[in-house]
Amino acid sequence: MWRLILMLSALSLSACQQMPQRTEAVATEDLLNNQAFMPVSTPIETKEQIFALPETLIKEARQDILIYGVPRDRSLALLKFIFREQQDPLQYVNNATLTALQTYQRREANCLSLTILSYSLARALGFKAQFQDVQIPEYWITRNGTSVLNGHVNLVVAPPYMQSAAKTFVSADHNFLIDFERAGGSRERLPVRKISENDIVALFYNNKAADAMLTQQFDLAYHYLQAAADIAPGVAATWNNLAVLYRQRQMPDYAERAYLQSLKLEPEHANTMANLAILYAAMGRQQDAATLEAKVQQTRLRNPYYFVMQGNEALSQQRLADAEMAFHRSIRLQPKMSEALFGLAKVAIMQHDYAAATGYLQRARLHAPAGADRRLYDHKIEMLNAVAQAD
Repeated sequence: MWRLILMLSALSLSACQQMPQRTEAVATEDLLNNQAFMPVSTPIETKEQIFALPETLIKEARQDILIYGVPRDRSLALLKFIFREQQDPLQYVNNATLTALQTYQRREANCLSLTILSYSLARALGFKAQFQDVQIPEYWITRNGTSVLNGHVNLVVAPPYMQSAAKTFVSADHNFLIDFERAGGSRERLPVRKISENDIVALFYNNKAADAMLTQQFDLAYHYLQAAADIAPGVAATWNNLAVLYRQRQMPDYAERAYLQSLKLEPEHANTMANLAILYAAMGRQQDAATLEAKVQQTRLRNPYYFVMQGNEALSQQRLADAEMAFHRSIRLQPKMSEALFGLAKVAIMQHDYAAATGYLQRARLHAPAGADRRLYDHKIEMLNAVAQAD
């Protein structure tokens, strides 16, 4: 996918964005340029607004969830309350970054917003809740013809239980993972890292900024990124996105400083290095660009997700041989990569090789987590068998 990135740079989408390791506080005065951007009428959501839920909703949740005394039952009741699958189920929409209340009202959002809603409800009911960043290697999706870097966050909750007649709530030792993953089971094996409320708010602002940039609302994008830098200056994605914005506004010196700040926080981040290489090439600094490009290439050759992206890109352009080669390279790096196996199944279907497609789907199902993902693969296999019989 990187071969067809936006002519400027790739955004770091935080819908589920990877986070940096904690570092020292960052001085921002040399990295922000308020004079270059106009004020906006759109209000920037506060941290309180992002997590807030009405008392009527919390009261309803208490009545439905806290009647259960067993920790596991309370966790399951919380999940059922959030999803409401039999009434008005939540829908995953990758570009819907919403507050907790908006997510509950609209019944759709991306994984970041769904996780925020789950966190707010859990905390309101006395659950112990911890955000986690899933350490996904460099992985993009395409929106409006632009490549955006995608990541993933989830939530671990420990349900409360009645300790005494005084109804004191304490945390139980039963942790449950709430994860809105949509890409398959291979990410279950990736490492995770705890992140804070402020980190999540910064990711929310980064998402909003990315959405604004994709619709040419550059002033609004800047104000969201400024808010992200204020609340969590150690989030590397903020400085990468700010650099992309500066690049779009023909401010190469500021863009370079922002990219370098992002790399200071996360030195081996391939996306940021690649973006900076694009900037250096545009500035005529070919040697600097080449040095970064070589380092990026070595990193990507070890990343199975990179080849899944290449395969999906080739598949979208009907380059079936290239897609097949890329998916196989991904599997050589990670044999249980269900996304790559699913990609090979799609290639086989387009080649009318239904037997091979069924085999790939069965392997993808084997490596998918139990539950909904496996049922989805079962459904795909059934449909494919029906098509094969009718062909």
